[in-house]
Amino acid sequence: MDSADKVTNSEDGGGDSGEGGAHGGRVLFDLVVQGRPVTVELAGSVLPEVTGLPAPSGAFAGRAAELGELVAVLDPAADRGAEGQRVVLVTAVPGLAGVGVTEVAVQAAFRVLAEPGWFPGGVLFADLDGHDPDPDRRLVPHRVLDGWLRALGMPPEHIPDQLPGRVSLFRGVLAAYAEQGRRLLVVVDNAGSETRTRALLPADPHTAALVTCRRTMDIAARRHEVAALGPAASVEVLRQALHQLRGPADTRVDDAPEDALRIAELCAGLPLALRITAALLAERPAQPLAAMAEALRAEHTRLDPIRHPGAEQAVRAAFDLAYRHRTPGQAQLVRLLPLDAGPHVSTRAAAALIGQAALIGQEAQTAQELLSDLARAHLVVRLAGSRDHWRLHDQIREFAEELGREHAEADHRDEAAARLLDHYLATARAADARWETRDGAPYDDAYDDVFGDRAQALAWLDAERANLVTAATVTAPRHDHPAETDLAAVLAGYFVHGRHFDDCTALATAAAEILHERGDLTGSAAMLTNLGAALIEASRHDGAVTALTAAASIHRATADHQGEAIALNNLGLAELGAGRHDEAVTALAAAATLYRAAAAHADEAAALSNLGAALMEARRYDEAIAILAAAGHAYRAVGDTLGEDQALEALEDAHARRRQSHRPGSQGEPWGSE
Repeated sequence: MDSADKVTNSEDGGGDSGEGGAHGGRVLFDLVVQGRPVTVELAGSVLPEVTGLPAPSGAFAGRAAELGELVAVLDPAADRGAEGQRVVLVTAVPGLAGVGVTEVAVQAAFRVLAEPGWFPGGVLFADLDGHDPDPDRRLVPHRVLDGWLRALGMPPEHIPDQLPGRVSLFRGVLAAYAEQGRRLLVVVDNAGSETRTRALLPADPHTAALVTCRRTMDIAARRHEVAALGPAASVEVLRQALHQLRGPADTRVDDAPEDALRIAELCAGLPLALRITAALLAERPAQPLAAMAEALRAEHTRLDPIRHPGAEQAVRAAFDLAYRHRTPGQAQLVRLLPLDAGPHVSTRAAAALIGQAALIGQEAQTAQELLSDLARAHLVVRLAGSRDHWRLHDQIREFAEELGREHAEADHRDEAAARLLDHYLATARAADARWETRDGAPYDDAYDDVFGDRAQALAWLDAERANLVTAATVTAPRHDHPAETDLAAVLAGYFVHGRHFDDCTALATAAAEILHERGDLTGSAAMLTNLGAALIEASRHDGAVTALTAAASIHRATADHQGEAIALNNLGLAELGAGRHDEAVTALAAAATLYRAAAAHADEAAALSNLGAALMEARRYDEAIAILAAAGHAYRAVGDTLGEDQALEALEDAHARRRQSHRPGSQGEPWGSE
C-alpha cells in the first residue's frame, strides 16, 4: 500500500491551552480518497466568530436556574454512565417565539467555552431559520455541513457531495476532535424540522450539542424548557437594557416600579419585547414609564386578538410601537429589507434598496446610519463578527414583510428590488473579472473602484455567496429580473473554484430551464454546459453526461459548432469519469474534429490530449500513441510548452503500457496496475 498522503489545510484556530498538543494543537483525521489513505490536518479549534455565534446580551436576568442547568449538563464530567460514557449528548431548549431561547443557549455556550478544558475545540453554530414563513429561506443541513466542515479545516475536495456522506464525515471529524483532546460544542439554533436537526448532531459519546426550538422535538435530547420571565425578572431586564443604552443615571425603572411592572405585564415577560421597549425609552429620556405603558396598552387594544393571540400580541405591540416611532427613512428601510431573501444583508445591499450608490467603492453612509439606528431599536441585529452585515429576527422579518406589501406602491417596491438585484449582479461581475486575474495581470479598469485586488474580490464572493444564491433563485424570479439567469453564468467559475457545487448546480439547472422556456436555446445550452462541468468536478458523472448530451444536441441543432465542441469535450471527460471509455472516445474524437474545422488549434490540442487519455483507459494503446503524438505536435504549433510536455509524458506512458500488455502472462493488464 502507498504511504498515506498528508494534506495541510488550515491555520490553527488559536485560543487553545495546548491540550492534545502532540500535534501542535491540530487534529489529525484519516480518511480514504479514491482508494488511498489520506491524513488531513485540521485546525485545533474553531472560534465563535468563524461560525457566527452571536455575542451574549448584556441585559440578561431571571434565567439563573435555566443557565445553571445547561452549564451543568454540558460539563464533560456530568452524567457518566457505568462505563464512563456520557448519558446525555444533546440538550434541547424549547420555548415560545420571543421568549429568548437563543439568548439562553448563547449565554450557556459562552459560559462553557470559557471553562478551561471543557471545549478546547471551540464551537460550531448555525441558525437554521426553521420557523421562517418562507421555506426558501430555511437553511438545509447539506449547506450547514459544508460550512462546518470547511470551518473545521476539511479541504473542500474531500467533502462528499451527498448528505449521508457529509453526515458521516462530520460525525467522524467530531469524534476525532474529541479523541485528540479537542472536544467541540455544537449549537443548532431555530430548529424546525427533526429530520434536518438530526443530520447536524454528533454521534460520539463525548461531543455535546445544544438545540433551540419552539416545540419539543423527537431528537433523543434532554429537555430544558424556557418559559416567559416573571414580573421581577422582566423588570430587571428592562432596567439592565435601559442602563446598557443610557447608563445607570437613568433611574426611571426604579423611580416608577408600578409602571415598570405594567410594562413587564404588557410585554408578557418576553425579553425581545422588553428590549425593544427599553430601546424606545432610551430614545426618549424625558418620557415617563407611565406614558410608555399607556402607549403599549393602546397598541394591544388596537391589535386583533384572534390574529395575534396571547404572547404574540405582546411582541407585535412592541414591534408596532417601535415602528411607529421610526423616522420616515428608517421605516422605509424596515419595509424594504425583507426584499433581500438571503440570510443577512450588507450595508451596500441596503443602500441599493433605498436608492443609494451600491457598488463597494462608493459611499453608503446613509444606509450605515439607518441600520445602526435600527440596531439600537432592536429591529435589526448586527451579524456576529461583521461590521457591515445585518439580519432580521424571523418575527420582525414577517412583520416587516407585511408592512412592505401594504406600502408597496408608495415605496416603489419593485424598483427597490430591481436596484438590489442590479447591485448583486454588477458587483458579482466585477468580482468575477477581478478574482480570475492575478495581481499585476491585465484587468478591466471599469472595475478599478470596486475591488482593489483578487483577494478582496474573493472575500466579497465568499461573504455574499448565500445572498447571491437566494437573489438568483428567490428574489429575481419574483421580480422578473435578468439576475435569475445572469448570476448563474457570472458565478459559475467562482463556484467551481471554491467547490461550491451545490450552488452551481442549483443556479445552472434553474437558468437552463428558464432560458429554454424563453426560447433562448443558445443560452440554455451554455447553462447546461456549465452544469455538466460542475457535476464532473463533483464526481456526479451520470448527471454530467445527461446535461452535456442535452447541451451538445442543442448546439448541433442551432449550428453552434464551437459550443457543441465544448460540450462534447466535457461529455467525453464525464463518460471517462463514469468508466465508459468507448463512449468517451467517441465524444472526444468528435470534439477534436469540430475544433480542427474551426481552426481552434489550442482547443484541438486539449481535446486530442483528452482523447489519448480515454484511449489508454480503453487499452487501445496503438491508437492512443498516434493521438498523443498528434496532441504534442498541436501544442507545439500553438507555443504551449507545458501542454506539449504533458502530452509527451502521456505518450511515454502509452508506450510503456503497450509493452506491458504484450508481455507473456500479463493478461492484458495495463502497466502500473496492482
